[in-house]
Parts: sequence; C-alpha cells; structure tokens
Amino acid sequence: METATATHGVKTNIDIQGEGRANDTPPGFRFGRMFAPAKAPPMILKQSTSVRLGQHMTSRSEAERTDTDVPAGYTYLGQFIDHDITRDVTEPSQEGDEAATDAIEATTDEALLQGRSPSLDLDSVYGTLTGAKPEFMNGFRFIVGPTSGSPGAGASGKSILADLPRRNQKAQIGDDRNDENLAVAQTHLMFLQFHNAVADTLAEANPGSAPSTIVTAARDLVTRHYQHIVLHDYLPRILDAGVYDDIIVKGNRKVLAQGPGETAFMPLEFSVAGYRLGHSQVREEYEWNVNFSTGGAVVPRPARFDQIFRFSGGSGDFAGLPTLPTNWVADFRRLYDLSGRAFPNLAGSVEGPLNMTKALDPYIAPALGILPGMPVGLNNLAMLNLRRGGMRGLPSGQDVSRALPSVRMLTKTQMQSVLDPAFRQTMESLMLYERTPLWLYILIEAAVVNDGRRLGPLGSTIVADTFLTLVLTSRTSILAPGAHWTPDQAQAALGTAAPIATVADLLTWTDLRVPVVDAIQDARNA
Repeated sequence: METATATHGVKTNIDIQGEGRANDTPPGFRFGRMFAPAKAPPMILKQSTSVRLGQHMTSRSEAERTDTDVPAGYTYLGQFIDHDITRDVTEPSQEGDEAATDAIEATTDEALLQGRSPSLDLDSVYGTLTGAKPEFMNGFRFIVGPTSGSPGAGASGKSILADLPRRNQKAQIGDDRNDENLAVAQTHLMFLQFHNAVADTLAEANPGSAPSTIVTAARDLVTRHYQHIVLHDYLPRILDAGVYDDIIVKGNRKVLAQGPGETAFMPLEFSVAGYRLGHSQVREEYEWNVNFSTGGAVVPRPARFDQIFRFSGGSGDFAGLPTLPTNWVADFRRLYDLSGRAFPNLAGSVEGPLNMTKALDPYIAPALGILPGMPVGLNNLAMLNLRRGGMRGLPSGQDVSRALPSVRMLTKTQMQSVLDPAFRQTMESLMLYERTPLWLYILIEAAVVNDGRRLGPLGSTIVADTFLTLVLTSRTSILAPGAHWTPDQAQAALGTAAPIATVADLLTWTDLRVPVVDAIQDARNA
C-alpha cells in the first residue's frame, strides 16, 4: 500500500499507510486508516488471550461500576449515530470460523466497503442518500407504527402510535440495526417524529407545496439540527474538554484533512476502537417508564438490560405480540435531563431517578459477557471487540500515542491504577503494558485522565477528528463554506421561541405537536 498523501484525506505530518483515497468511490465508500497498522501480529490474536481479557472486563457488577453525569439516553443516541455512519456490507470469505460472522475480520483492507455514506446525513432514517424512500412515507410524513395494548399505567391498555412501522414484527426503516434493542428503536422513532413535526410546520406555512418539496426541505432542517446536536450536545459529553475545544470548536484536526466536496472514508481506528466507548457506558438496569421502574405499575423494579433487547423486533419477540407492547414505550424524561421543562399534556410525574451512563473505563456490563445465541467462549462482547481490533491489525495505544505529538503516553503505573489485581497480572504476563490493544487503551486512558467521565486525549482525538471530517464531507453540512449553520437560523421557519440545539430541545419542541416524551402518560393518548 502506498504512503498517504493529502489526497488520501490524511495530514502528511504523520507517516500513514492506508486506503480511503478520495477517488475510491466505486463500488462504495471505503474503510481506511488514520495510522499505520501494527507491524507485528498482536498477542490479542490468540483466542485464549482475548477470552481472558474479556472476562476481566466483564467482571464488575452494576453496583461496582460508577455512574457519570451523562444521561443514559446519550448511550443509545451514540449507537444511533454509529448506525448512520457505518455499515459494512462486504461479503465474508470462507477463511476460518469467524469469517461467516464478521466480514470486517475476514477481508483485506482493500475489500472493506461501507454500505452507505460515512457522513451524518441520516440515510439510516430516510433510507436514501437524498430524499426519502416512498414506502416509509405517507405524503410528507413518516409512517409511525401502532403499539399493542398491554397491562399497566396510563394509556398502556390501548394501542397508540409509538412504535416503529412494522410488517411481521420487522421494522420498516432505513437501517434494521436500529431495531436491535428498544432504546435505539425508540431513538429512531424520536427522529421520525421530529421529521413529522418539522414537515407539518413547513406544510402549514407553505400550503399547496408538493409532498416531495416538503420532504426535501424537512430533511434538510432535520439533518442540520442532527449534525449540530452531534457536534455540540453529544460530543462535549464524551470528549476531553481540551480536545473538544481544539478540534471541534476551533477546527484544528490532527490527522484527517478531507473537506467539503471530498469523499470521506471510515477510519478503522474509530469504528473498531475509539467509537466503541458506548459498550462501557451501558447499564444493566434502566428506570424505563411508569410501568418498569422502582415502584413500577407492572414490575416494581428497573427494566433489565436483556428486556431492552427482548422488546425489539431485531433481537426479541415482543412477548408474542405483533408490535411493541404499549407498556414498554420509553419515558424520555428518564433518559435525558428534561427537568424544568413544561409538558402540560403529561398526566404522570417521573418516578425514580434519571438514568446515567456508566463510567468510561476498562470494565463493561457483565450482561455483555454472556451474549445470547452465541457459543460459549465467543459470547463475550469485550473479547469480540479485542479480537476484531487484532484481526484488523490496529496499532496499539502506545503506537498511536507516539504518532500524536499532542498526546502524552500512559505509564504502566497509571494503567495499573485503574485495574484490579487479577487484571494487572494478566496484563503483565502478556506484556500488554507496552502494546495495549487500542480499544482497551482508550478506555484505560479515559479512567486515568478524566476519571471515566470523558474520553482521554488520545481517544478524543480519534473521535473528534472523525466526526468533524464526516460533517465537513456530508452532502448537507452545517460547516459548508460560507454557511456555518446554527439552529437559530431555523427559528423563523419552525416558529420556535428558542433554538433547537440539544436533544432536550428537540424532544420539548416535538412534544408540542405529537406525544413523544412519555406517550403512555400523555393525556392525548388517554
């Protein structure tokens, strides 16, 4: 492979080899590299090694893991974003057992293709790169699906419009992965409802406009608000404050250099390591709604993590019902901080605390160590992440530190300070303090530098560089030359009293037009 130049979209101050050239368009967008791949096969390639590390990473109970100041909804907003920007549709080869389950492990760099555009353009919602798939729409509005009436408080006994549209339980949406768990499915629904509220507003202001015209205008506004939320509501909650200010606010990227009009690639260091931070944020229990929470009307305890998967079309069966049971519709006041905001249509108050994400550190939920439907030994998500990084030949955390002059490498003592004794011993015996797998290093760095509240400088640089590049190269971009769009520019068109700058703003404004914040206890659904 040839040495990177500016046409690769990578700054030349670091010697990088990789793919992802701006002219690598047919037949699809490419995965690429920010840094040179590992020169020698990492220890983590040995399955027994990755199994041992995976067991350490899933060994801490819910009570032993620390909450942060980030509302838990951002975990699943992060997953929704991930599905918008990454989809590997490469056909797996037949080389080895894992080839059939994960194409990213089984193919060469040159063969890895993105299924859709690696940009923040909401093709996961609209189903196309421009416009919207007509089968998802009724005129200029997205079709929203009915729930199945079920026991519980509020409107739970009724069927209400608070589910994804379905056919034989399968969601009819732009990305079926957004139905793999209930939290991300309800997040997808939130964006469908936001589009519908925007489209309704535009149609009222422009009577007689063709539905296609309204859809195009609504998508433009929805996408711009979404990009702003990603850059200025989501990223500040996960990135090191100094890196966020330097890269996102001031625009000083460290590695990538692609800009408007160029074709982005998806960095493997981001998709296989840096952006897997969400696995550390996952909780084992969620105060879900009035029915499934401490003192809940159906079950007097929080919803379990496995139930969040059971009540989805991609991973579960809705307890035998054709659509989501009404009593499982999300109460977004428990997932995002909506305190102090008025919702006059809500009949009930929040019961139980606001859910917070777990700390970014080298430990993930024990439930992720026993994934259902997979062979024992291969059902630990931490193990799979480590194996994936090893199979893709990702550089170690130390190698990336050396390539980034602005980042200070962690010392062995620092790394040991956030690991339990057994974990330390395994790291020592495998000599992983000198060559730490990139994903594990990023989580350790977050715990060492920012006490698990935010990513550290190295992880933040990978994530910030990637997101800024993806927005810059999007077809609709709030950072387009001469534009630099901000939400206040949409206030007149949407008739908002204040800009829609955060998820909380989006939910508050959308709920004025359609029940979305807590549809179960909304008087409009009573």
